[in-house]
Amino acid sequence: MMNNYESADSNKTFELKDFLLIIRKHKVIVLLTTIIVFAIIAYISYSLTPQFKASASINVENENSDGQLFDFNFGSGETYLMDQIEILKSRSLAESVIDSLWRSPYRNKLYLINTRRYYPPTDKINKWLQKVFSLGMYSGKETELSNTENDISIENLHLFSKHLRDFLYVDAKSQTNTIYLEYKSPDPVEAAYVLNLIIEIYKNIDIGWRSNEIVRLKNFLAKQLDKISSQLNEAEERLKEYQEKEEVYTIEGNSQIILQQLANYESEYMTTLADVNVSENQLKYEKKLLTYSERKLVDAVLNTTDPQIQEMRNRLAELEAQKVQMMIDNGMDANDKIIIELQSKIESLKTNLIKETKKLLSNGIPVSNPISFSQELETKIVELNSNILQMKSRANEFKQIVDKYKDQVKDLPEKTITLARLMRDKQVKEELFLLLSQKLEEARISEASQSVKIRVIDKAIPPVKASNTKLKFNLLFGLIIGFGFGIGIALIIDYSDNTIRSIEKIQKLGISVIGIIPKIGERYNRKRRKEKQNGKNGTKGRFTPRFADRMITHIDPKNPIAEAYRSIRTNLTYSLPDKEMKSLIVTSPGAGEGKSTTVVNLAITFAQLGKKTLLVDTDLRKPILHHIFSVKREPGISNYLVQFEGIKEIEPLINETEIQNLSILSSGKLFPNPSELIGSVKMKELVGQLVKEWDIVLFDSPPIMPVTDARILSKNVDGLVLVVKSGVTEIMALERTLAMLNSVKSPILGCILNGFTRRDSYYYSDYQYYYYYEYYDYSDK
Repeated sequence: MMNNYESADSNKTFELKDFLLIIRKHKVIVLLTTIIVFAIIAYISYSLTPQFKASASINVENENSDGQLFDFNFGSGETYLMDQIEILKSRSLAESVIDSLWRSPYRNKLYLINTRRYYPPTDKINKWLQKVFSLGMYSGKETELSNTENDISIENLHLFSKHLRDFLYVDAKSQTNTIYLEYKSPDPVEAAYVLNLIIEIYKNIDIGWRSNEIVRLKNFLAKQLDKISSQLNEAEERLKEYQEKEEVYTIEGNSQIILQQLANYESEYMTTLADVNVSENQLKYEKKLLTYSERKLVDAVLNTTDPQIQEMRNRLAELEAQKVQMMIDNGMDANDKIIIELQSKIESLKTNLIKETKKLLSNGIPVSNPISFSQELETKIVELNSNILQMKSRANEFKQIVDKYKDQVKDLPEKTITLARLMRDKQVKEELFLLLSQKLEEARISEASQSVKIRVIDKAIPPVKASNTKLKFNLLFGLIIGFGFGIGIALIIDYSDNTIRSIEKIQKLGISVIGIIPKIGERYNRKRRKEKQNGKNGTKGRFTPRFADRMITHIDPKNPIAEAYRSIRTNLTYSLPDKEMKSLIVTSPGAGEGKSTTVVNLAITFAQLGKKTLLVDTDLRKPILHHIFSVKREPGISNYLVQFEGIKEIEPLINETEIQNLSILSSGKLFPNPSELIGSVKMKELVGQLVKEWDIVLFDSPPIMPVTDARILSKNVDGLVLVVKSGVTEIMALERTLAMLNSVKSPILGCILNGFTRRDSYYYSDYQYYYYYEYYDYSDK
């Protein structure tokens, strides 16, 4: 059997051209999806509130004031820098900034405190949508924003400070003491202004902390110095009075050495106690900065009975005692190698003790306010406690030595003992007075020449571009995403489409494709409508205008669709190799697939070939051929089969048409038993009679799936042709139809694919129809 469209490889794999074909088939969906997604992303992009990101950097100096009584910077530099970052991000600092902004002259012009509102380019669209979805209840008018209250409410303070912290970014640059800050705002000037204000308030907080501690320490030292000064004066007076009364002014011999050693060690003892007193006073002050719960936690940790920490504390006391004993017994000083090694062990042990204590502290309750209880304050308290433990151990050793020498003094003469005691008391008071005077001067110098730890490297300036409005990128991204989403939908639709759209799907069912009928293009339809509006209906003779377009081979013989029908006629002519085809049924699996239009045009093409052609309407349920050719339905073939009203001859029932060589036998009266009429012996005899009298007889039959008429009639004709419509006929319906026809051994010649569109094409031969068709649509002929 002849088949010009049979594929050389019916099992071909999915290729790029198949992918492109799917896109072309669903180009409307792809285009529409692309436009919708692009419009949504464009709308969102234009609706976004721009965020201008101002940036600044500051250097935080980590001073290490060796030799000073009051050290502001305990701990490592990395920990210290992290402390400062936590302070910058803290709620307390944010609230201070908000309070300052509230009292500034710009209070009613700031996005941060909601006294200024941003209106995007899509604002009118937004208002229109709100009005639509609110059923007209939304007026679209905005209330004017301003704040006239002198003091900000607690609720607003917390709300605005949260907004500030949400848009503030703080981080440290690696291997430096530099902190990098960013703040985002819809207004570039406001972004820079707020960020600079944050830095300024942070500097003031830091200066305030250090100033308060220095002033407190200075006052404490001044009081202690006044007290020691009075005691020194009294000691000097008592010594003078005793010397004058007893006329004893010096101590000689071994007694002088013993008393001098006692005075020296007692002076060391008193000096150490003074250091302990100052450190404990400082520790007490630091603890006052904590909340009650935090203070309880710190006390619990510092007084812990943890075995590991207790062991470290005991070992620290032992090393300190060993150092003091070696310095006294062997006359060593701090520069001796053995003392240096011992001091190194002491410092290492103290570092581990601080680390373990901080670990216990970090496992306690979470810190609620970094400013009141920061890592810096935590480290300071822990190290102060460790220093106090070390100094107390040293003081205990000196106390034991002092007691030892006091026992030796008891053996001296009474006058010598009294003089020695008075002289020792005076010497101790003098050295203690000198120590406190030195510390007081250090505190005064620190207060007067307090260095600035925080230095602004780069001040925040208004940014030029918004950081979040990459409009071109967003639009390009929307276009790509929309196109990809559209392709995805197209692939899903194509995958779920179970209709026949290509000749491959037909061939896979084991049936050949006789021909393809292209779908009439929209340009052609517009042209036909225009001709009808101008009084040129384009029809010939007396055919019904609304059915005339179905006779395209007669009305418009140059149309490529007419050429397609002529090609099918040729294929059918040579479809039977052993005999000439004289009778043919044209049917379809279901209704609306174009079988009647196809059989009409095939009949016309046979008639145009000069063959004496008869078109028989055997659709005795919903006949239509009499409408197309404008002839009477009755009497017709059904009247002849039942000999209704005495009709016994078929010739009078045949109507000639204005098309040369073409006649039509209409359906006749509609009886309730059409299948019995089609399957009757009289019908079989009639087919044999018509085939003898005509060159070719074509039968228009009802669809196969609903009724059995076509299957019954197919046993009496030379061939049967199935018409399937692209995008309408389902594959399962065609499979079922073929099964039904094969069950009665119908002479199936093949399928005609109707309503085929270029977007369903795979091969170049399919495109030839469209090449001519497009040319015809644009021609003026």
